[in-house]
Amino acid sequence: MAAGGIHDHLGGGFARYSVDERWLVPHFEKMLYDNALLAVAYLEAFLATGREEFAAVVRATLDYLLRDMTEPTGGIWAAEDADSESEEGKFYVWSPEEIAAVLGAKEAAVFCEAYDVTPAGNFEGHSILNLPRPLADVARKHGCDPAALAEQMQSARAKLLAARGKRVRPGTDDKVLVAWNGLAIDALARAGAALGEPRYTQAATRAAGFLLADCRDPQGRLAHQWRKGKASGLAFAEDLACLAEGLVSLYEATFDERWIDEACALADLLLGTDESGPLAAGGFVDPDTGALFRTSPAHAQLLIRQHDMLDNATPSATGMAATVLVRLAVLTGRDRYRQAAERAIAAVAPLAKRSATAASQTLLALDLLLGPIKELVVVADGDDAAMNVAVRPLRSQFRPRGVLAVRLRAEAAGPRPLDHLFADRPGEAGAVVLYECVDGACAAPQQL
Repeated sequence: MAAGGIHDHLGGGFARYSVDERWLVPHFEKMLYDNALLAVAYLEAFLATGREEFAAVVRATLDYLLRDMTEPTGGIWAAEDADSESEEGKFYVWSPEEIAAVLGAKEAAVFCEAYDVTPAGNFEGHSILNLPRPLADVARKHGCDPAALAEQMQSARAKLLAARGKRVRPGTDDKVLVAWNGLAIDALARAGAALGEPRYTQAATRAAGFLLADCRDPQGRLAHQWRKGKASGLAFAEDLACLAEGLVSLYEATFDERWIDEACALADLLLGTDESGPLAAGGFVDPDTGALFRTSPAHAQLLIRQHDMLDNATPSATGMAATVLVRLAVLTGRDRYRQAAERAIAAVAPLAKRSATAASQTLLALDLLLGPIKELVVVADGDDAAMNVAVRPLRSQFRPRGVLAVRLRAEAAGPRPLDHLFADRPGEAGAVVLYECVDGACAAPQQL
């Protein structure tokens, strides 16, 4: 996919889908949720394999979101259209003459060979940029150093991106949708921590702060969307679940416990209950099955209150809620979160047996629930800078089943949701101490 035309080789990001089996010709519309989910997939691929080309895709995708799709307030827009000047893909395609006008004949010849730009074209007489073979093969053919060619192509792409910026850009769907922003916060936070890129963590923090402060209805409840200063609609189950998931990842990227507080509050709204008992507004959980309804009793009453159990273009609310509830159960020790996750997963199980791909997010939650889950708990005596240096190696690990929590010894404690995790883990004076446990079995504390 990253080599195909579905990937924007100049500006980063992925189009909505491909119309062929080669990932060459896309429907050129770009969706926020696709790019957020793909960024996480490529990030996990990088962490699991160490292949730098996967990390490059993550950076290009998230840089696209920050450069072209971010509202000045910090929220992230929903989509970019496929058409400009009434033609699909016109903004993205090239001819050899257009490439030569920007790069010059010699550099253009190599670029066109590498990126499949020909006089006949591969899309309605023009060429969609793609890499039909690795750049190393092109370098070998021309007898040049692969690293030098890669650097040359990077410079060429930057020049072409600047030239493309003078074209008429496709229209932007400038709604800020809470669920899709939750997915983007998750991707930005994870990438910021794993790749050591503060700009991604900062963008995730801005987006989260904006949603929680400004995307509210007149009663102060989380809204479904925001556009041009106006929030509208009451948040659906997917909004709460996706935002909560993003906030847990943002905590693990910043260790600011505010985000765990907020994630727990959203989880409680989903369940319709908190530590003191049932909430007046009710929740989204079907009491008979444990699956999530799309709406709560606070929404307008419909003839049929539908479940949200099957993945579509985005993860189902039930699957995403189960995922974040398992993470919160491990972090907080609150068994009601785990029990709710188990019921939600069980409700989807019959559907998953018939069509696993329709329940992928729920199966991820099941995998996390079954474990083993690794708890990495760090207590640091010192400042944030020393702590961040010490935990950096932990951030670069591929941990599909695990949580990471950090506190400074001098930090004021509770009562806070994470008190359970830090109980009987005092740390040591002048040291950064790691407590590592798997399913209740703990190794001896070690200094980082």
